[in-house]
Amino acid sequence: MPHPCALDETLAGCAELAAQHAVSAVEASTLSLKEALITNAPALTERLNAAMMKVGAWVEASETFAVEQAPFLVQEIIWWGVADYAYWVVLGAILMCTLPLSLFYLRRSEGLKRYDAKLGAALNEDGGVGDFGFALIGVIILPIAGFIFILANIMAMLKPIVAPRLYLIEYFKGLVD
Repeated sequence: MPHPCALDETLAGCAELAAQHAVSAVEASTLSLKEALITNAPALTERLNAAMMKVGAWVEASETFAVEQAPFLVQEIIWWGVADYAYWVVLGAILMCTLPLSLFYLRRSEGLKRYDAKLGAALNEDGGVGDFGFALIGVIILPIAGFIFILANIMAMLKPIVAPRLYLIEYFKGLVD
């Protein structure tokens, strides 16, 4: 049992006793920790070895899985590249399809015949854009955007099909950069 001075700091002259008691308490807990480690060392070593064996088995299983799945992963990367660029090519083709549809509509439109006399007019009498706006968007803007989509993506779409190794090198280089 510690001296009453060690427990109560208000008592004068016991500062040294309190410090000695604190040091002995720390030493006792350290010794008990050391003793616990020494007595339980074989069990701890056995558990650590078992855990290391499990980790080693998991690493080997992961390595085997990665080696087995690598060809499938490469194949999926290539097909994903084709599908990604094909999406933009198809979107460009759809946008380019607005050209014949718009020309067919405008050929049958009576409003455009009225505007033939005044080619510079952008608005009809109602203040709306009318056939001129449809012609501007459907005949000029959307087909040009579609053509740009196709030009920008057709070569990129063909690269995984024609040169898959080159595509993979560029793909992995893009991941590193």
